[in-house]
Amino acid sequence: MRRLFIKAYLGICLIMALGIAAILTIVVVPQFADFSRIEFRQESAFEYQVVRPKLAAAPVDEWPELLAAYHSYFELSAELIKASELPEESEPFTIEETITGFFMATDDEDFYTFYPSPQEGQFIRFKEGESEWVDPSDLEGPLLFLLIGPLVVVLLTMFLGIAYLLYRLNKPLSALEVALSEFTGLQQTQLPREAMKALPNISEAFHSMAEQIQRLVSEQQVIIAAIPHELRTPVARIRFALDLLAAKANEPSLQVGLGRLDQYVQQLEDITEAVLAFSRIERDELYLEPVNLNGLLTHLCQSYDNANLINLELPAEPAVLMADKALLTLALDNLVANAHHYTKADVKITLCRSADSVAVTIENPCDAIPAEVIAQLFTPFYRADKSRSRNSGGLGIGLALAKRVVDTLGGSIVAEQPSPDRFSVRVAIKV
Repeated sequence: MRRLFIKAYLGICLIMALGIAAILTIVVVPQFADFSRIEFRQESAFEYQVVRPKLAAAPVDEWPELLAAYHSYFELSAELIKASELPEESEPFTIEETITGFFMATDDEDFYTFYPSPQEGQFIRFKEGESEWVDPSDLEGPLLFLLIGPLVVVLLTMFLGIAYLLYRLNKPLSALEVALSEFTGLQQTQLPREAMKALPNISEAFHSMAEQIQRLVSEQQVIIAAIPHELRTPVARIRFALDLLAAKANEPSLQVGLGRLDQYVQQLEDITEAVLAFSRIERDELYLEPVNLNGLLTHLCQSYDNANLINLELPAEPAVLMADKALLTLALDNLVANAHHYTKADVKITLCRSADSVAVTIENPCDAIPAEVIAQLFTPFYRADKSRSRNSGGLGIGLALAKRVVDTLGGSIVAEQPSPDRFSVRVAIKV
């Protein structure tokens, strides 16, 4: 949040600095240029009003000497030129609606004015000079201060106001950031009232949202936890009834039907156990204890009829980690069962141990699988082969449950094809 505050403040300062530069370039500098031109015209008009009567009272042949000896108030130089020498680029202007003349500015910003002399066909040309009354260099500072000073005061006030506003917003936004990062929906998250005084509406909206999410999550957890328990009783009764029928039925067709019913009941039991496992994870009901992965994997492999066809590689030293044994067993059993189900043989399970983690790799033969299918394998109820029946293809929960368990234990699970004819799943968990 502090980084956001700094970025916002620097961004606003940059925008305002660009605005100031634009104002100086577009407004102030041209205004100074226009001011200098207007000032020169007024000075030369004043000089013209003094010089013209003197020329009119003197003989024409004495005019050059008179102009050379004339002492200008604004240090302007004056001389006579013929009307034919008037520059074409000069522009006419009028001062106080009585004095008319022509003005010209060169590329070097040298200013000239031309006024009619008492004799027709001649003009008095004034050229810019240094004023003995006021030095223009002395005017630059006061003028700049006069124009820019108030602007600087306003901008400083704005900077301080923006800084104070961002400072006031930084505290509630930081509190909101912390609350959002800690929010899980499992318990009520409160925003400090003192910190949220500047944003009371956001505080109320957040608390309303948190209460609604918490209520929905709690209701969902209750439903998820209740459904498996409600299913267990009818499933158990169906299983008991099937066992009674199987003990009394001798007809082959009835045995086949009972076998199918038994598979359906087994699927219901698998779903019930999976949902219960998900419910435990969501409620954060983990029972951590030391788990020996060497013994756990050995026991899982021995539970299969053709366990001798599973290649199990274990480290010499037992790999022990703190985990929920029931959930970890369920996750690894689903992974081994998935590999065993599609190959029946040549399943390779490797357990590796390092200083800070353990890794279990389950590999089996497999046809080429598209990358988009591998990316979806851990999605609940996703089945890569849509043509398979539930009996042959599974329920689509095992891999999703395995990933959820591994994530809860702080580990990672990755599915990939190291070669076109091999498929592997690697589980890594920190010890």
